[in-house]
Amino acid sequence: MLHFLVLFLAINSLSAFSVGRDGDPYFEEAVSWQPVKYVNHDCGYKAALPGDSRSCLANDLVYNYSEFEGTVYEIHTNLNGRYQPPKTEHEFLTQIEVAFGDIVEIQPILSNQRKVKYVVDLVWKEKNKMARLFCSSNQLYWALIEGNDLSLAPFFFETVQITK
Repeated sequence: MLHFLVLFLAINSLSAFSVGRDGDPYFEEAVSWQPVKYVNHDCGYKAALPGDSRSCLANDLVYNYSEFEGTVYEIHTNLNGRYQPPKTEHEFLTQIEVAFGDIVEIQPILSNQRKVKYVVDLVWKEKNKMARLFCSSNQLYWALIEGNDLSLAPFFFETVQITK
């Protein structure tokens, strides 16, 4: 009986997990965008990546990513929500400053998403790299771009929707 219960719980927990493509590609300004998603119990996002997207699990992180014209686009988070966000945006920004020091410029963004407490843009000073960090009640979500052409960053960042 115990083996049945363990097997039932394992199958039930996997049924709530989903990562990968989320529908058909669409075109925006002559670029093909592939909708992607991640859903797992109390964590989740939807986004769109340019070009051909891929998904993977590694080191307790779940990724959706693509490479388009020499630039890498990625959104990732922990497999399970574990982050305890600070009570204020100031405390959150202080955590980011401590973590990155002076290698990035930090710009807080007003969140227009119900599930998001804080949003911050990071721009690396000595790399062609940008990120938008979304903080929910239990999770951090990273949208990253690195490469030669960061011009699609605004559209990419706007496609990210935190769903849980």
